[in-house]
Amino acid sequence: LLRSSNPKHQTTEKVTEVVQSLKQLAREIDIPVVALAQLRREADDIGRPAGMSYFADASGIEKDANFAATLYADEAMEQTNQMLIHVCKNRDGPKGDIPVNYRRDIYKITNMGSQSYEL
Repeated sequence: LLRSSNPKHQTTEKVTEVVQSLKQLAREIDIPVVALAQLRREADDIGRPAGMSYFADASGIEKDANFAATLYADEAMEQTNQMLIHVCKNRDGPKGDIPVNYRRDIYKITNMGSQSYEL
């Protein structure tokens, strides 16, 4: 578990330090590192997939992440067990929405059908 070296730092500074440490770790061991981040509460009220600006205390995430995505489902999508993976940052490729099936009862996300999807 990574933590900030200074507990007196503001939350944004702590997040930035942890993100930079994760990025350094990924470079050192030459593998992708996946981290989850909380979105601000307002993201629930915008009626569309949230972008980078909705990551809580996000300046470090916005600056250092190579890839960032959010999950989105409105009421109609939830009724049909669908969701969007919204790629809001991708340094090595395109951004956009990927439709997926979502089983809320078991928290499982799967491809829609057998097609592959390119942004």
